[in-house]
Amino acid sequence: MKLIKVRSRFLLGDKLIKIASLVLAIIFLFAAIGKLSNGSDFKKFLELSFHIKGSYNIALYFIIINIEFITFLSIIIYSEKGWPYLISSIMFLIFTLVISWGLVNGVEDSCGCFGGLIRDSGITLKSLLSNAIFLIISVVIYIDVER
Repeated sequence: MKLIKVRSRFLLGDKLIKIASLVLAIIFLFAAIGKLSNGSDFKKFLELSFHIKGSYNIALYFIIINIEFITFLSIIIYSEKGWPYLISSIMFLIFTLVISWGLVNGVEDSCGCFGGLIRDSGITLKSLLSNAIFLIISVVIYIDVER
């Protein structure tokens, strides 16, 4: 079984689309593993920024981890299909909106998005731009694969 076997049909070359797919997959894997290894910052972010407490906080924490891990696996295994990139696009859209909301409301705390695996600079313009770029990459790959 050959992983990341997507073929470009329109916008991107095969090598570029494979590299971009691998980068997206790794981002979702690191996010899921990071939250599993140290989810306290992420749970604190949900509680302080969105007032999501108790069992709702824990449930959302595990739902997001599962979606991130499933997105990682689906990009790796089903890279020639469009739906993994649709899920990736939706996730990055949500992350971009959450960061935008945080910037507008003055949230400066770490979102705990990667646990302790990657140094988190908090809710910043840089994190907004990087998520927006990954959103655009996901959408472009989705369009390319679906054509």
